Formats: sequence, structure tokens, C-alpha cells
Amino acid sequence: MSKQERRRRQAYEDAVEYLCVEFASLDEHLGGPDWARAVESVTSGEPHTESWYAAVRLLHEAVEEAGIPGGLGLTTPMGAQEWPVTGRRVTGWVCPDHSCSRVQRFEGGGEQPPAPECALLGRAMRFVTD
Repeated sequence: MSKQERRRRQAYEDAVEYLCVEFASLDEHLGGPDWARAVESVTSGEPHTESWYAAVRLLHEAVEEAGIPGGLGLTTPMGAQEWPVTGRRVTGWVCPDHSCSRVQRFEGGGEQPPAPECALLGRAMRFVTD
């Protein structure tokens, strides 16, 4: 995978992560049939395909048009940046279908609590260990 492809993949995963974390407030603010169809395209699409990228871009543009600066964060600042090359190491929960970079860490010992739910997919997040 080229450096440009890694950047694109990370930017879109970050956008979907933001969408997942802020879904309730975005849905309340932007809800409607067009919004619901676009969300369905992202949640049912195969991650990292051209149609999935297009659906994420559509949501990003809708959020920007609604007056939320930066939309879902696909517009990156100009200039040199440090781009992550490898995934984050974590003990906790991650996206159930690898659509985003969301991580909810498991802190502490003892019994593992129930898995948090992915706000977009309505499924339990996957538990991973470092």
C-alpha cells in the first residue's frame, strides 16, 4: 500500500470514527431520509471500497453544509504531517467491521465489562488485546 493510500485510508477511518462517536448528536441535528440513506450506505458498505469512500464523502459534505466546521474531518490542513503507518496498539474494544479507528480502552484488571456497542452498526465492538 502506498503512502498516499495509507493517508486516505486513515483519513476516512478517522472520519467514520468521529461519525460513530458523535452519531447521536449528528443524527439529531441532520436526521432525515437523505441522511439515513447515506448512513446506511456507510454502515452496509464494504469498508475501503470506492463506493464506501464515496458514501463517507457524502456524509462529510452533509455535515459541512449543516454548518459544522470541518464536517467529519476529511479536509486536512496543508503542510507536512506525521501520518500513522501502523495501527494503534490497545487492550479494549475496536470497530466490529474495521470501518473506523475508534478505540475504547479497557483500563484496569478484574472482570471484563460487557462490550460497548458501535453506534453506527448497532453491534458489539470487538475486544482485542495488545
